[in-house]
Amino acid sequence: MIDNPYAKEAEALWANEYRASVKRFGLLTDSQQAEAVNQGETIRDELAPLFLSGLAADADRVQALIKAHHDWVCLFWSPTREQYIALGEMYSADPRFTEFYDVKAKGLTEFIGEAIRVWSEANL
Repeated sequence: MIDNPYAKEAEALWANEYRASVKRFGLLTDSQQAEAVNQGETIRDELAPLFLSGLAADADRVQALIKAHHDWVCLFWSPTREQYIALGEMYSADPRFTEFYDVKAKGLTEFIGEAIRVWSEANL
């Protein structure tokens, strides 16, 4: 199992969802778990140049990557429209997430949040 530095906090805030997520993720093999962690970074790394190039959050290429992000999130948890939009908002509100995303491009976190909102409204 991959070490999660946020496990205690997540369990305290969202006990039932956290336990279900751990169970779901635990069904993956060790190599699948490692690939899942890497997939989150890959999506971020692919979104950064699109953001830097000036593409809009609703651009097809951006939205395709947000769909991949949603699919990735669903490895852990299946959010409703409102929950997925709130996740995007949390990325901007929590400096730990902002640091993860903005390391590639300042402002990327807010761009991803907006792209998540656009994708959610169209697809969830």
